[in-house]
Amino acid sequence: MIAKANEIKRHENVTFLLNKNENLQTTESDTFDFVYSNKTIQHIPYPASKNYIKDFIRILKPRGSALFLVHNCKHFEEESLRFKWAKWRRETLRPFFKKLRGKPPVQIHPISKQHVESYVNQAGGEVIRWETDSSYTKRKKGNLRTWYWTRKSSTS
Repeated sequence: MIAKANEIKRHENVTFLLNKNENLQTTESDTFDFVYSNKTIQHIPYPASKNYIKDFIRILKPRGSALFLVHNCKHFEEESLRFKWAKWRRETLRPFFKKLRGKPPVQIHPISKQHVESYVNQAGGEVIRWETDSSYTKRKKGNLRTWYWTRKSSTS
């Protein structure tokens, strides 16, 4: 995919990266002006998804922006019994029943808006705007896909 992306890119100052770690620690801090992630974070289980969101802010240059898509869900305190139950149901129970029905075990890992904002703030950024993806909400009830536009502070 990276080779194809590099082949069709329109600007030389665009970089595509493949990362197989649960964070972006191999990328230096204050490196990028802009980070974009579309339909990626929702497939990464907790706590790696938390690490990625925090690292999006860390690798931005001061005043840099990140735009990413996340499936939202009800807010439960991290590590609470309800949080652990929802995680187990999503990561263990649902894939089991999908496999029984012969469906691919694609997993969606939603994150509450409160958690997204907390991760961004902890990393030295702010959520400037969030917007629900209206093309998705018409097709499916429940978790909503939400775009987050964030910015790293100028003093981080």
